[in-house]
Amino acid sequence: LIIPKSDDPFHLPLPNFTMEMITQQGARFLLSLERLSSNNAEVLSEGFADYKAVMKWLWESAAKPILDKIDFSGYPLGPANKPHVKWVATGWASFYPIHAAGDFTQSESQTSPSCVHDWVVSSYTTSLKALTFARRNETRFGTELDLKNHRALAVAMGTTPGLGKEQDLNV
Repeated sequence: LIIPKSDDPFHLPLPNFTMEMITQQGARFLLSLERLSSNNAEVLSEGFADYKAVMKWLWESAAKPILDKIDFSGYPLGPANKPHVKWVATGWASFYPIHAAGDFTQSESQTSPSCVHDWVVSSYTTSLKALTFARRNETRFGTELDLKNHRALAVAMGTTPGLGKEQDLNV
């Protein structure tokens, strides 16, 4: 992941968001979705428990570390009184509902954010190219936002130039 901050991008390692864990949790996620469509209460309960476990893993291994690194203090707040984040997930990372990531086992009295929607309003775009195209059209049609305060971008990359094959995700 790369998050430009103050015009200097930096690499944000996500040591628990490995290809092995992505595929393992992906299988668990698919199974949970299948179980959640059951009419059997026990199977439904198992599906919900698996779903919450995957969302907790996604929160702790990817979403929370990314959001922790973004200084939202200079961002304008939207109608929900939260900043807006556009997720640009690629490869296997695009399989997950990042906007739904969270630790739903925490008590409601917990004051710190425990899920993505506690912090931000999420939307998705398919690629950086699509994001660039949308920004250009905003300018062309006069609907652009004030971008002087927008400085964060998170990108999942299947390969990282300069790291070599051993450190690539091989997506």
